[in-house]
Amino acid sequence: MEGLGTMYFLKNNSYLLLLACLTFMNSVSAYEISPNLQVKGFVSQGITLTDHNNQNGNSEDISTHPIEAGVNLYWQANDNLNFAAQALYSKYGNREKASIELDYVFGRYLFFPQENVQIGVELGRLKTEFGLYNAVRDVPILRPGVNVPDSVYNTSIRGLYFTVDGAKISTQWDTDMSTWKASIYAGERVSDKKSFESFFFRKDLDSDFKTYSRKGGAVFAEFDFEYPLELGVSYMNIKSKLEGGGSRFEFEFDTFVYSLKTEVENFSFTAEYNAIQYKTKDIFLQNFGATSALAPYIASEDKTGDDAYGYYLQAEYSLLPNFSWLVRYEEQLLLAKEEDIEGYKFVGYISDGFQFYSKSWYTGFSWLISNSYLVSFEYGSHEGTSILSSIDNPDSAQLKKNWHSVRALVSYHF
Repeated sequence: MEGLGTMYFLKNNSYLLLLACLTFMNSVSAYEISPNLQVKGFVSQGITLTDHNNQNGNSEDISTHPIEAGVNLYWQANDNLNFAAQALYSKYGNREKASIELDYVFGRYLFFPQENVQIGVELGRLKTEFGLYNAVRDVPILRPGVNVPDSVYNTSIRGLYFTVDGAKISTQWDTDMSTWKASIYAGERVSDKKSFESFFFRKDLDSDFKTYSRKGGAVFAEFDFEYPLELGVSYMNIKSKLEGGGSRFEFEFDTFVYSLKTEVENFSFTAEYNAIQYKTKDIFLQNFGATSALAPYIASEDKTGDDAYGYYLQAEYSLLPNFSWLVRYEEQLLLAKEEDIEGYKFVGYISDGFQFYSKSWYTGFSWLISNSYLVSFEYGSHEGTSILSSIDNPDSAQLKKNWHSVRALVSYHF
């Protein structure tokens, strides 16, 4: 059995092993090609095991996901102008066919680079400031634990939050006791992935959400007190509609994230709250080949809801400079009104209301073995399944309300 398992891993992860070898061979010269051109990257391999339900693939039988590999370039053309780009390979279970994508690519012009107040203008496929970890969510060494907290940064709709094709204006200014950062952006993203409909409807619809219009901004402040304190608020507005097929659905939602982080001696405390208000209209969905409207449970006219939210409370303790222990509580609620839940049941998209909320406890550790290698481990106890992908769990009737998970990740950075 051990030999068969090794053969299976090599067959299904040969691309990752090849990239890891190439990364290792080139790591000595990859840090800095020239004084103005830097190349960095990472490769990570995860393992997920659950007693019930599937997370990151078929985890009831042990999933060798998530898998991530990225290479990013940064070029400082002059004091005012710089460029950045990243190619990313990622695979989280059965959500979509894995491929190498141009994750972001943008140019940034910085006004007053040597002054206390700076203003920057960016164009291209931009990373968006959304909470503490959105912009670095794919780099294991920069995020807490095995993965970013799903209650705020749900991985199944990563593409909806991470980047936008458009423009951004940002500014930074320093005072004697603080550093302030602010940004605003606008644009759109085109995607053929099924992530949003599987997250929102819990089913693969006959139509697709292909174009997302987005705008937003953020303000963060870092205070240099006896114990450092970081506060922030982020905002994002997203609009889209189903295209093709027989279904119709338009949505718009506004989401705010309120962030707090502080350090006291060897402890680090983090808390974030995500509040979502959504609007929907023109609802008409195909249900298992037969036309079915959600009315009267979910009205076909314009509808506004404000019940969705997610938050987490996290504490980390550094036992050693390179070893920390983490405890985190998360909660997420996607739908609260009983008539809405009954509507989803009526058309067969869910079988129980617990599929729209999650309450989770995590504990685990991160061990930075060297400057390049990181090992992370987490154990989770869960009630509810809103953080799970319906693509990994196509039969909602098989989902269990209470379940447990074990996740581990090994990553290499250069």
